[in-house]
Amino acid sequence: GGHADHDESWSGTIYRIAPRGFQPHIPPADPGTIEGAVRLLCNPAQNVRLAGLQSLKAAGSRSIPAVRKLLKNDNSYLRARAIWLLALLGPSGMEMVNSLMENSPDSQTRLVAFRALRNAGEDGSVLVSKIYREESSAAVRREAALALRDVPARRKHRYLSHLLQQCKEGDRTYLEACGLGAQGADTNLLWRTIKQGASIYDPTEWSEVVARIVWRLRPGEAIDELLMRARSTTLPLGKRLFAIETLAFYEDSRALTALLKVATIEGPVGGEAIRWLIHLGNTRWRKLKVFDFLKERGIYDPANVEIAEAVVPAPEGKSKLPSITAILALKGDVTRGKTAALRCVMCHRVEGQGVDYGPSLTGWINNQGEERFVQAVLDPSAEIALGYPGDRISLKEGKEIHGLTLSTNNPLIVQSQGGIVQVIPSSRIESIDPLGRSLMLSADQLGLSSQDVADLVTYFKTLK
Repeated sequence: GGHADHDESWSGTIYRIAPRGFQPHIPPADPGTIEGAVRLLCNPAQNVRLAGLQSLKAAGSRSIPAVRKLLKNDNSYLRARAIWLLALLGPSGMEMVNSLMENSPDSQTRLVAFRALRNAGEDGSVLVSKIYREESSAAVRREAALALRDVPARRKHRYLSHLLQQCKEGDRTYLEACGLGAQGADTNLLWRTIKQGASIYDPTEWSEVVARIVWRLRPGEAIDELLMRARSTTLPLGKRLFAIETLAFYEDSRALTALLKVATIEGPVGGEAIRWLIHLGNTRWRKLKVFDFLKERGIYDPANVEIAEAVVPAPEGKSKLPSITAILALKGDVTRGKTAALRCVMCHRVEGQGVDYGPSLTGWINNQGEERFVQAVLDPSAEIALGYPGDRISLKEGKEIHGLTLSTNNPLIVQSQGGIVQVIPSSRIESIDPLGRSLMLSADQLGLSSQDVADLVTYFKTLK
């Protein structure tokens, strides 16, 4: 039998779990009468309830009074079946379902009514026009967006632009429904309408929702704005990288031009752009001759790659500075701390200066605590931040590179101290191994005194 129970009879048994002494009773139901057909419609078995639905549908408007009573049933499944059937029972039934779609206080009822009317052949854009302004449920609006998928662009623009402006952060299914509904639409016109409605003028001030809408719609007119976001040093690294990802999903040569410009930026931003360009040059953008542009602009030429050695020296023994407790007992100074922080900018971005190589220090102490900060400065290898494991890349020519591996494909992309990104053909690599220690220099290696560390604590506490 089934489920490997090795039953040679090839038979199966359905068991019904019921209270002791239970006696099943199946009420008689005549599909030839409306009352009997309604009982069949309420049956849990699909074939039985289908027989009831077909009988009631054949009876037409005569079935409406009996089916309408099911709208008050406590069982939500039976109420849904009634709505679905009413939409098939002629103009009177359609009118009732339309009323439910527009006026029911229950969002699930409105959703079922919308779907039932579409199933009955109602024009999707006409249905959307009745609800798109006032509908509070994201589930119903999502269904409305999907109904616009095959509607001509000129007829759905108004509805789509309104629905898109009601996107909420984190609601990916709603955004995808709007994206599907926008198929065939003028995405540039949609983008202009959204910007005007939300008074969006500066690309660096986009909300997370707006950034996601651009990611899904990919309007050509947003390419230059995405380039501005990727280049902006005031935006967090994650938002800059997301702008790069958005550009990478375009099928437009202008996106290639933008990514080539971003690829010249030092640090992980440029490294991410290079990674995407190499990937796209081997896949979707093959016809755009990406590698020719990379070579022409001096970004990557596998035959003429100059690789610089980048080695992080290991600390010599334990720190000579006092204990964490002794350092925290010192009185720190914000001004001196800001000056001392200049030694951090070759790996961290601090108030707009430096590079995005190590973790962000804004809010670090407020989240992790003063003791952990001091320990990280005295002995960086004691606890390496998640996502920042260093690698040792040994080249066949004898050079060694320590850094963060951004891509292990051919070519390998690695970022080292100072935010330097290097693109290395796999043919020149001997081995890639975990470094086994932090890429960060210790307080002793940086020449920091105990007072310097205390000043850093005081200063970085002000960055929230």
